[in-house]
Amino acid sequence: MMRYLFNTLVIKMMATSGNFGSSEIATGTMNLLQDLLSWLYLLIPVAGALCVAYFCVRRGHSDEQDKKQWTNRIQTAIVSTVIGLLATAVINLVVGYFK
Repeated sequence: MMRYLFNTLVIKMMATSGNFGSSEIATGTMNLLQDLLSWLYLLIPVAGALCVAYFCVRRGHSDEQDKKQWTNRIQTAIVSTVIGLLATAVINLVVGYFK
């Protein structure tokens, strides 16, 4: 199966080798990346907010020794959410140049 897919891709690339940018493979890959990035723009903040909410609830029910750990986890979740959004934005910017 994989060999068939690989051979199909090679044949399509060879048939459109003169103008790969407008080939079916290139445009399909660009559309796939754009759809994936649009989903990531939605999923990353939702996942980050759910994690922060969960960590806040756990922090509220913890004793004094565990509060510091839950605070660190909250900060890590916020930073990870921001980094994920920035990475998605950078990838979207790079993909935007190949249209």
